[in-house]
This record gives sequence, C-alpha cells and structure tokens, in this order.
Amino acid sequence: MKNESVFLANYDDKEDVLHIYHKKAKVKESIEVSEDIIFDVDKNEKIVGIEIFYASELFQALNKEINKEILGILKEIKVSIDRYRDYIIILVGFEVKGKMIKEKLPMISMKEYESPLLAQIA
Repeated sequence: MKNESVFLANYDDKEDVLHIYHKKAKVKESIEVSEDIIFDVDKNEKIVGIEIFYASELFQALNKEINKEILGILKEIKVSIDRYRDYIIILVGFEVKGKMIKEKLPMISMKEYESPLLAQIA
C-alpha cells in the first residue's frame, strides 16, 4: 500500500465499534463523515483516527472472512489514505493467522455531511 501508516486498533465487540488511531496523535476534532464513520483529525486536518460503527457488518459486506473474532484480535492496522477530488479513499490491511487481508472501505465524500442527530436539534 502506498502512503501507508501503521495505526493501532481497538474493537468493542458489544457495541461493534472499531477504533483505528495513531498512538501519539493529538485529536483536534472529530468529524462525522457518514452515518457509520467518524474521522479524528489533528490541528493540520490530517486524519489520525477512524471510528467505524457496525464494523463487523461493514467488513462482512466487504469480505466474508472478516468477522467479530478477527476484529477482536487486531492490534495494528496498516492504513493508506488517499484523496480523489472530493472523496477520501481508505485502504486497510492487517495480518491474521499468517494471512494478509487488505480491504478498501467505501469512498467517503468530503462534501458537507449533515448529521441526522444535529439536524434534529436545529
């Protein structure tokens, strides 16, 4: 993977949330970019963390081999983040039981996403 960085991983199997993060990064803010994904960015607007809700469902849709058990044993994930026009493309890779698994997450549009929670308040 080009432009890859090693992130740490923490999976909450009860809530089905995968948190991918840089250990030493300081988060300036969290941005809800879709219904199920939040980016943590630093002061330079660099993505330093990704929270994926319903993670096992998303990864099962991408690759039937990736289940809650596999997500639960992840400690490190190689992440490549690229931009194409107004989209963010994220490729994740991790080794499980001696096998390298790589998956591309669905493209994320960086156009204004309106959170349903915030829309209810307004």
